[in-house]
Amino acid sequence: MPLILTGNRGVNGRKVTAISRESGRISVSEAAKLLGVSPQFIRIGMQRGTLPIGAAVKMSSRWTYWISKAKVERFIENAACAATQTAKEKCADKSAERTR
Repeated sequence: MPLILTGNRGVNGRKVTAISRESGRISVSEAAKLLGVSPQFIRIGMQRGTLPIGAAVKMSSRWTYWISKAKVERFIENAACAATQTAKEKCADKSAERTR
């Protein structure tokens, strides 16, 4: 599956703005909306390696972001699990089901 970089220079110097939905990739703005934070929060968290939802790569002086929708959804689920004891029990059950 090809990797499409949003907002960066692609083949022949043309700007690539499409996002490959088949790859499960979402934009910084979409991730920010899902998490209820600003796009800058997403960028800084990824650059520092503290937001495990994809990859941030510095190319020359510009950063490029690859964000997995599945990882964002998992991050939200894990945050909900940490919020309450009841949710933790449900999440433990889900984790056990995934490993089977």
